[in-house]
Amino acid sequence: MPAKSAKQYKLMAAVAHGAKPFKGTGPSKEVAKEFVKETPKKKRSIFMRGEEREMRRLQPPRNITGARG
Repeated sequence: MPAKSAKQYKLMAAVAHGAKPFKGTGPSKEVAKEFVKETPKKKRSIFMRGEEREMRRLQPPRNITGARG
């Protein structure tokens, strides 16, 4: 079953690479690997790019001039 959202894909990818789920709940490593494998490559890249854009959007703008405030 392929991923339906970026959050779902990110969780499964993390578990597939060895991250431990919160309080021992969640999918097993084998299930996560299969899940990531079944997600099409194009969809994977869209999910990962979307996450990066979202992270950049949430960061506060840098103060280039050095002025405070």
